Amino acid sequence: MASAEPTNLQWAFVLIMVGVDCFNAADFADTLF
Repeated sequence: MASAEPTNLQWAFVLIMVGVDCFNAADFADTLF
């Protein structure tokens, strides 16, 4: 963790979390409307 440069693994984790968050938000909106 000494390097400030993000690794591919960190980028993949961020992308997965953002994707899951967007999917859950869309799913939640579907239940509301």
